[in-house]
Amino acid sequence: MENWPKRKGCVMVANHQSNFDPLLVLSVNDYSLYAPLGFIAKEELKKSHLARRFIFLIDVLFIDRNNPRTAITTFQEAKELIRIPRTMMIFPEGTRSHQQEMQEFKAGAFNMAYQSYVPIIPVTIINSYQIFDRKYKGKKDIHLIFHKVIEPSEFIKLSTDVLSKQVFNITLIVKLKRTLI
Repeated sequence: MENWPKRKGCVMVANHQSNFDPLLVLSVNDYSLYAPLGFIAKEELKKSHLARRFIFLIDVLFIDRNNPRTAITTFQEAKELIRIPRTMMIFPEGTRSHQQEMQEFKAGAFNMAYQSYVPIIPVTIINSYQIFDRKYKGKKDIHLIFHKVIEPSEFIKLSTDVLSKQVFNITLIVKLKRTLI
């Protein structure tokens, strides 16, 4: 948690294993210390009966994955929220993996950080896929790791492809170490 900037807007980037991931991060957000969390989510969540009740209680901006151009407008709105300040979270895999293995990060997800010129916090979520999997009974060993902040001056000259791979590797290395322990 010491890597989460205090009362400052930023972009949080995490792998995505289950529907429970946003709730995990929300549950550790101490609003007296850190900017409230907002999320970038797929448009389809508006139609989900369960998610719809929740997403309108917090800042959630939507992207239509069938029309990637909507991301431009969404990231502009996110930029305004970050200035309030908000921590805007995005899951650059684009979908849940439902397993320990991560999928490639989509480079476009990092445009929000470039447009806002704010720090990026890479986050590794470990074992959240076990929450809804019946074969993992009893105690679940779930971890959130907030990595060292990447300042805008460190990534602004990188392409989104390079930054995407860099953040993917940061989150993946810790996952590999954790599974070997």
